[in-house]
Amino acid sequence: MSEISQISCQLSFYPLGAADYNQIVEQVLQLIRQQTAVTAETNDLATILRGPATDVFQLLEQITDYAQEQKWHFVCNATISNTCGCQLENN
Repeated sequence: MSEISQISCQLSFYPLGAADYNQIVEQVLQLIRQQTAVTAETNDLATILRGPATDVFQLLEQITDYAQEQKWHFVCNATISNTCGCQLENN
């Protein structure tokens, strides 16, 4: 059985052309908080996601799909690592 890959992802979501951008960012953060398989830490500029790779990528897809449904224009920067912020085991 293969080991599930753990990753970290530094995510920044930027609504474009929206006067109520703080409310939009809060809606994205609510979507993130609903996830149980991915942990999240938020600071002033980004949210750090940690968890199984499949769950982190699924969450990124959900954020993108939700933004599309809301007809938001946005930029989303995601930096993904399997080392930084991840617990590593020696093999």
